[in-house]
Amino acid sequence: MRKLSDAKVEEMFAAYTEKQSLLYVSKKCHVAHQTVRRYKLKEQWDNRLEKIRAKTVQKVDAKAVTERARWAKTGKLMSAIGARRLQNIIEQGTVNIDIDGRLAKDLIKDGVTIEREALGDYTPDIVIRLDLPDDIDL
Repeated sequence: MRKLSDAKVEEMFAAYTEKQSLLYVSKKCHVAHQTVRRYKLKEQWDNRLEKIRAKTVQKVDAKAVTERARWAKTGKLMSAIGARRLQNIIEQGTVNIDIDGRLAKDLIKDGVTIEREALGDYTPDIVIRLDLPDDIDL
């Protein structure tokens, strides 16, 4: 029984990652079925594959957390901008052309919605209601 090269063993493992079938690996790599089985057991391909999957899931989860945090921060910022503008309208009684009261109100609602979605705390049946003084013209 001769030993296969490291490159051939890695080629077999790569084929095994595509489809966990000894017959598939055997045909694709032109190696006897028994040889594939022997290396699968000896090299513990199932354990190796599971570690790769776990690491991939961990990376994907970390990326998702980072992305959700970024969206939550964006939503919070939108809400803050809208709230500041509404506060200025209330205090000064003036309307700024850049952000009028209606846009400020929409910024707050959209910001809260984005933040809640990003944090996984949003359902469509939640209604965001803003109570504003009656003298504000939106």
